[in-house]
Amino acid sequence: MISKSFSSVRFYKQRFKGHIEQKNDAIALCKYDWILSLDADERISTELKNSILSFKQKQDDETLNGLQVSRLTYHMGKFIRHSGWYPQYRYRIFKKGNAIWVGENPHDYISIQGKGSKIYGDIIHYSFRDLSHQVNTINQFSSIVAFTRQKKEKDFLF
Repeated sequence: MISKSFSSVRFYKQRFKGHIEQKNDAIALCKYDWILSLDADERISTELKNSILSFKQKQDDETLNGLQVSRLTYHMGKFIRHSGWYPQYRYRIFKKGNAIWVGENPHDYISIQGKGSKIYGDIIHYSFRDLSHQVNTINQFSSIVAFTRQKKEKDFLF
């Protein structure tokens, strides 16, 4: 594993409790005040990297608790820049202790307390390799939603 070659990387293992629960547990384990949250199929653009480095050097607003980042989806060989998919701003950079993952598994998002802002650059989301991958993901996610709602005894349409 590549990450094991970095001496400062810490590993934690626990039973999977759900997307939201796992991410909130991960926040509690973070060492630093500011957190960048990425999924395994996401990368940051060079512009976002530069914006983060600039923010880190110049950050002078102590009341700021989160930064919204636009997400650019790469879907089966093409970037989607229309239909409400882009720019899709979400809090993905946030201050520990002032943010929590909320929503309904597996569709989660960060909610921050206090002041937020936007930062320049994109998170590039490599969503689906092909149609088969997309259909499999839809099936997995619909099962997770059904299980989550059944657990909460919520009504759903199927």
